[in-house]
Amino acid sequence: MSSQGDASASAPEQLSSVQGSRDENSVLGGPLGRYARLPVVEVKKGRWSGRLVPAWQPVAAVLSFMAAVMVALGVLQKAHCFTHGWAGSSVFWRACYSDLPTMFVTSGLSSAAFPYEGELSLSEPLGTGVLLWLLSFFAVSSGRSVDFVAAWSVVASILAMGLVVVTVLTARRDPWRVWMVAFSPLLITVVLVGPELVGVFLVSVALFFWSRERVVLSGAVFALAICSRSYALIVLAAVVFSAVRAGAYAAARRLSFVAVVGAAAGLGVFAVCGFRVFGPYEWWLGAEAEFGSLQYLFTLLRVPLSPVVASVVAITGWVCALTVGAFMMLSLPRRPMIAEVAAVMMVVVALFSKALSPQWALLLLPLVALARLPWKVFAVWSLSECVYFVMVWMHLPLQTEPSRALPEGWYALFLVVRVAVLLLVGWSCFSRAITRRSVRQAPANDALVTEPDDVAGVAAGRSDRLVITF
Repeated sequence: MSSQGDASASAPEQLSSVQGSRDENSVLGGPLGRYARLPVVEVKKGRWSGRLVPAWQPVAAVLSFMAAVMVALGVLQKAHCFTHGWAGSSVFWRACYSDLPTMFVTSGLSSAAFPYEGELSLSEPLGTGVLLWLLSFFAVSSGRSVDFVAAWSVVASILAMGLVVVTVLTARRDPWRVWMVAFSPLLITVVLVGPELVGVFLVSVALFFWSRERVVLSGAVFALAICSRSYALIVLAAVVFSAVRAGAYAAARRLSFVAVVGAAAGLGVFAVCGFRVFGPYEWWLGAEAEFGSLQYLFTLLRVPLSPVVASVVAITGWVCALTVGAFMMLSLPRRPMIAEVAAVMMVVVALFSKALSPQWALLLLPLVALARLPWKVFAVWSLSECVYFVMVWMHLPLQTEPSRALPEGWYALFLVVRVAVLLLVGWSCFSRAITRRSVRQAPANDALVTEPDDVAGVAAGRSDRLVITF
């Protein structure tokens, strides 16, 4: 009798870690009731051994299906351009503009030429460019950009589903919070605008491997992610800061070495072979401030920043982001979650960036889900991104159709509102990190005390080894 009583008494404590908080579940119908039952499995290996977590398969099946539906709705939203092409100003009024047709025509992809060879140029990093080159073979026979975008639509659906599955596997104790990714309107509005989803997927895979303590695999995928999107360096820094605080110095060194050296080696090999793989970075250094960034406000005021000044400001933003991330991870009383720190660092980068395209929000999407962003803040952020998505296309035809286009003053207002909401997202992540209870203050039976971060990996459950106090 006593053994049965002990087992029944321990079950609620074990299941408490898989039910999530009231804040996270309230949007989907409230917290679980006393007699609710979830399919659970027991973790067999690693620091989570013996813990009960939700079975990921049903969650992943439902949410990945919804992600595919959202991408399909995005194809319908851009049906006008699929039918009539991407030429003319109608692409703005129909809100179906995409960078992909321009890439297809101007970078040699229309003839299946490698986009970094000779005088051919592609503004996308190597990893993304290679995938686009492979996709170009599906459209080379027809030479039509619509076939190229259609091929990307299929790949985008697969990547979106994979992103959801990987994030569900990472958020093992409360996988349903990945609804923020699966139901995000960004999958409708911006997935087909550019190929940013490639880097987002790779970063999420790297975080998954880190959460499973597969350090070398995580570093290898981080290397691919860095070659596909530079923002992966920000997320990598957040992971390294977390490991350093927990005293996992060997893992931090191994991860950094594999990721950075792997990315450098990959770019170096292509460069030695004569390919212009550093072209996108050279193009970025020489570019002026563009739509979406706070720097672009100076252009609207007729005092545009020079490319050199804009680049210095943007690089300063990266330095500030790394400083803020190190401060959060190494000085707060309780080690914050990796996703919280990475999200705050991304917001800091956005404040100083040279360009903040509508599809930039995709980079932040899985991070806010893993950071358990309050659903109300998520809703406000999603709404602001959708509104800006419409307004930027209404503003772009200003030079050709000034009577119909959104005036500069109104565009500046929507730009500032969007950045202000990004600040709200960053502040929400920061405030949750600084107000999280310390171990000493938390109740002894709180199942989340030992490790609140599903992404912690080798740092999970470790006591702090390096904390900087001021």
